[in-house]
Amino acid sequence: MSMYSLEPTSDQYSECVLAYHEDAQPCHECLNSGALEAKESSSIASLLTVPHDKKILVQCITTNEKKACRNIVFLPNQICYHDSKISVKNILNHIKELFSRKSPSTLPLPLSEIERDTPAFSNDLDQLVTFELVHFKSYACLACYTLLHNVLFVSIKKEYFWMEKEQAVPMKCNCELGHTESKFKHGMHSLRPMSFKTLNSHLPRTDNIKSADMFPINVIKHGNAEGGSRIHWE
Repeated sequence: MSMYSLEPTSDQYSECVLAYHEDAQPCHECLNSGALEAKESSSIASLLTVPHDKKILVQCITTNEKKACRNIVFLPNQICYHDSKISVKNILNHIKELFSRKSPSTLPLPLSEIERDTPAFSNDLDQLVTFELVHFKSYACLACYTLLHNVLFVSIKKEYFWMEKEQAVPMKCNCELGHTESKFKHGMHSLRPMSFKTLNSHLPRTDNIKSADMFPINVIKHGNAEGGSRIHWE
């Protein structure tokens, strides 16, 4: 009996897959047995391309009888394509060059409350949204953008993430990003933005982010008289 399953809200027509695991080794061994090559994007997830038959993915879900992958999420193909082009060997020089062209950091705007708990994509499911690949230099900066922007995927190993481009937000993060020319458009019907809680699970345990790492605590409220939601820090 399977303990986990394929992500039901994701685009199963895609060939790009993010496999979540509690232990990377048995997950990778199962995937590799199907001639697939999974590469860790964080300590709990690995990215891979599944060209045709996806039956191997079902066989690699953890059950009561065997330990393998915890969950499978389908992502836009462009994410796997661009990840394959990013070499860990050359990434430090690439990031250094990107940040050398950056203007000074943007200071956070005064704000007494933030209107949402988790980012949400447009309600118009047919709308095409542009995503861009950006590099980060600190986990605190990554967490801030995850809270205030729609972040689709993050690679802790290669220090980059995909986020919705030119999204209007009520507050700016006090940190720099290394913007790239890598972009793609995608419909919203099969995508789900990353929550702060999910991001924290990708980070090394010693680097989990708390509210005091980014914002003065007095700018964050956890509710209002109308019952609306506010950011809640885990």
